[in-house]
Amino acid sequence: MCPSHYDYIMKGADICMDNQYKYSEQPLNLDIAYELIRELFIGKSAKVMDIKRAVDVEHEKGGGKGAETKVHPATNALNKMKKQGLADNPKLGTWEIYESEDPNGSSKIIGSGKGCVYLYYYPIYRKYAELQEEKDWPCKIGCSENYDPNFRIKEQGTAMPEKPELGLVIRTDKPIELEKGIHDVLKATSKHMTNAPGKEWFRTAPNEIKKIYDVIIKNYTSEQTPL
Repeated sequence: MCPSHYDYIMKGADICMDNQYKYSEQPLNLDIAYELIRELFIGKSAKVMDIKRAVDVEHEKGGGKGAETKVHPATNALNKMKKQGLADNPKLGTWEIYESEDPNGSSKIIGSGKGCVYLYYYPIYRKYAELQEEKDWPCKIGCSENYDPNFRIKEQGTAMPEKPELGLVIRTDKPIELEKGIHDVLKATSKHMTNAPGKEWFRTAPNEIKKIYDVIIKNYTSEQTPL
């Protein structure tokens, strides 16, 4: 169940500091709606009507004025985020607001579920690949039955001089099955790095894994439990 818009209103405290709302007396517009949505709904999934109501309440609470346009500014703000890879509407009337967007063209958090399949890599690998004008680099693809990829990455331990970068998280209720499916596709295309320590390293990139995930989901029959 999507949380009520009232659950998000309290999160606007960092926008309204000491009752000094910076958009007081200003009519609600695209830029203000954009900022409020990012502050109130980041990392969440919510119905579009709840998003609009929460934006209106938060803006008016700070002394802001109503929108002067026929189309609600939140609508245009959501579409702007979608073009930037910062939001998506997987089903009619519902939006997911992502925490961040990967410059390689893949939103870092996609899907839904209690577990996840995750991809991480060391920044130096990516920088070297970009210098060579290559589109992929060594990436670790693992899974967790609980949605906590950062814990799993720290659990691995590393002797590298830099911290790994979390490139993609695919939330799912079947992390083991999805991980195997992605591994099988990469192995079939000779992407598996057999000489790397561990069995989960592949030459790939976040946007390629997202495309593989999309294909797997599209080909998964409706008679089976969704991944």
